[in-house]
Amino acid sequence: MNITKTKNGSNLVLCLTGRIDTITCNLLNEEIDNFFNENCQKLVLDFSEVDYISSAGLRVILAAQKKVSSSNLEFELTNMSDAIKNIFNITGFSQIVKIV
Repeated sequence: MNITKTKNGSNLVLCLTGRIDTITCNLLNEEIDNFFNENCQKLVLDFSEVDYISSAGLRVILAAQKKVSSSNLEFELTNMSDAIKNIFNITGFSQIVKIV
């Protein structure tokens, strides 16, 4: 997985490319943790180039939602393929995380 960071005003956008799995989820978790040092109000994960997410990746997303919520900041996921969105719907994560 590759991650491209873009700061857009008070938003930090992480554009994700590839697979989010047990091998790559630590990289995503580190970038999410870095968000709290960026002085931004919203974290956006762009899923337009993500073709797979494992349960380990879902755990990172859930942990991010909890961290961001407890800090009174915003968090959203964007540009999901139908296959990825289906995974979020089946697991119930679409009820937990804001998907745009």
